[in-house]
Amino acid sequence: MTRPFRLAEAALLVALLALSACGSAAPSARAKVSAKTPVATTVKQPTAATATAAGKPTFVGGQGGVYYQNMVVVLTWHAIAQTGVYDTISVSAFQGQMAALAADGFHPISAAQFSAFLLSSQAIPDNAVLLTFDNGVEDVYTLGFPILQHFHFPSVMFPVLGRTNVLSGYFTSAQITALAKSGLVTIGSHTYAQHIGVAVGPHQAAPADVMPAWNGVSTESAAQFQSSIANDAALAQAAIVKWTGRAEPYFSDPFGQYTPTLIAALAKAGFTQDFTTLGWAVVPGAPADRIPRINVGTGSSSAASMVGAILQVARLTAADPTWHPPLSHVVIWHT
Repeated sequence: MTRPFRLAEAALLVALLALSACGSAAPSARAKVSAKTPVATTVKQPTAATATAAGKPTFVGGQGGVYYQNMVVVLTWHAIAQTGVYDTISVSAFQGQMAALAADGFHPISAAQFSAFLLSSQAIPDNAVLLTFDNGVEDVYTLGFPILQHFHFPSVMFPVLGRTNVLSGYFTSAQITALAKSGLVTIGSHTYAQHIGVAVGPHQAAPADVMPAWNGVSTESAAQFQSSIANDAALAQAAIVKWTGRAEPYFSDPFGQYTPTLIAALAKAGFTQDFTTLGWAVVPGAPADRIPRINVGTGSSSAASMVGAILQVARLTAADPTWHPPLSHVVIWHT
């Protein structure tokens, strides 16, 4: 069951979610946080006795160290650097965020745990979060991954796979392989080469994988467009298999936009769990082809703002767990 955002809820989410490079501007053509000392931690696993016992999504509010139950808040970052700006978080702020997750009782779960919860309603720890990283920027490997290793936090990383070994500043294939072999990182796709904007009409642009391109005279046919996105998805999955040894179902929508046509093309390539940039928490049985996330990795992000965003989204989701992202989400940019 779906329904439109209520205006009050939309206003709350706009206030806590900063726009990111994967969800806002058009590209060029074509809560109180503990100050405890960080310590290494391990991911709490559901026991066999509770493996299929996920219940009603509930916001507890902090009683007994539990903020929420039976939901997952999916967090996303894009880049990490010494200084934070726009969609890039500083390494010190990122360190503080991970320390806050550990100290304040949040439980980062693995991609496998997330899938089992989403698809089969298997139980997860209280205060569950899924950590995700878009674009495959090399500084996530050099600066962010050691911090994730310190806390033993699992994550899903979505590189633009066609940039691998081609563009400097992005993951190399050796780094992707090392991440996958670490046991902490699952590799997904942020497209092979379609994380770009294309002209779709006079003074109009959109992501390359959601609308047919316009060359100034005519628009590509539906068949050409569908072939393009299907080919890109196949190339991305082949790259994941080549560099990690296995296919994966995880896909991150460029600029947070998607259509039923794109979802169908992705599914044929094995990408059946697709992540948006629309904010909400994930509940058992939610649509796997449009998974909501919140962006906590901007230049102004902090541990406090991250925790506040997590709790706000968990509270709203518990109040209305039936809301899901719409069947299609496309925003045409005016150029």
